Amino acid sequence: MEKIKFVCPSCGSLMGLEEIMCDVVQSTTFDYIDIMGFEIDYTHSSTDGGVVDRFQCVECGYILTNSNGTEIIDTEDLCAWLMANNMIEHT
Repeated sequence: MEKIKFVCPSCGSLMGLEEIMCDVVQSTTFDYIDIMGFEIDYTHSSTDGGVVDRFQCVECGYILTNSNGTEIIDTEDLCAWLMANNMIEHT
């Protein structure tokens, strides 16, 4: 495994990348709830199924695209994009 050092080409954020998926079943086991803000502690969740819709900047939502302008939706293209943009930190 190699560490990603993502810098958003659009906003310059270092917050990281996120994978956006569709058609996912998510389940959460929780022990805590904030009764004032009606928030559940989602630290123990799992997902089943689904497909990758896109990879994007956590901060601004910039969507990664390949050289043809097509949205990147698989990890092979993601790795190629990260390497081409010098965003892999070899440890």
